[in-house]
Amino acid sequence: GNFLTLDAVPIDKWTAAEVKLLERALAAKTSTTPEASIRNIVDDILSQIQAQCSYSGVGALRLALCVLQHGRFGPSTLWALELIEDARNDFWLLQEEHQIALHDHLQTILGYGDQW
Repeated sequence: GNFLTLDAVPIDKWTAAEVKLLERALAAKTSTTPEASIRNIVDDILSQIQAQCSYSGVGALRLALCVLQHGRFGPSTLWALELIEDARNDFWLLQEEHQIALHDHLQTILGYGDQW
């Protein structure tokens, strides 16, 4: 798998495989000696994905949930939290099972109480 095509995958089609590629992309971006070109490429890919998310808050939240479910705790978690922050007003539009799952993940990650 190659993370260079990650932005070609519609956000509602992401699986564990795409989350692994996302983690690889984020790692490439933050490695101690990244080539500037790789950093720019990764930023491009991430902004394309975020553009898809900006069209659909529900899609963004489902994508974030996918990342939280399949990712290791780290940069991808922070990236997912940014998506959630941007789309939080659409939380109530999610299917109930997704609301519950997302809420559980947030509680685990952030130690949230009943602020939702």
